[in-house]
Amino acid sequence: AHMQLRLYRLVPTQGSETFIAARSPDHAAEIYVTHEVAKDRRLSDFSIERVDQTLAGEQQLGLNDMLEHGVAGIARFDPLLGWGAMPL
Repeated sequence: AHMQLRLYRLVPTQGSETFIAARSPDHAAEIYVTHEVAKDRRLSDFSIERVDQTLAGEQQLGLNDMLEHGVAGIARFDPLLGWGAMPL
């Protein structure tokens, strides 16, 4: 069965925030850590917050499509195209 994805915002104590499409906070953390390690970045502590239910209207473009049909991974928002996630 297809798992509904959720959108999480990860904010490290050092570095910039990252958005991730994942099944759960643990899953989002796993994707984030894998991504950072693959990029050879030093990991700092980070906070995780679910944001798919609290985004402003114009920030919701493509969100449902991505969460229902997309893949888990690093999510990016494009003002013209809306949300999309890149698998790792």
